[in-house]
Amino acid sequence: MIARASLAIAFGETLTNCLQPFYLLIILPIMGLGIKIQARDVMGYLIVPFLVFFISWALMVIFVPI
Repeated sequence: MIARASLAIAFGETLTNCLQPFYLLIILPIMGLGIKIQARDVMGYLIVPFLVFFISWALMVIFVPI
């Protein structure tokens, strides 16, 4: 039970990184060199991968035996 709880915490941490990724701080200045782009312009596109990963990771935590 402890292993499942620790895996759930690790999956939750990576899930939040998927929703609000830290790598955008590096990519945005390079990507938006000639235009004015901000992090809020990119965040809407990250909802779909967030939902897909949330559903798959929730199913793995619940149903995959350790």
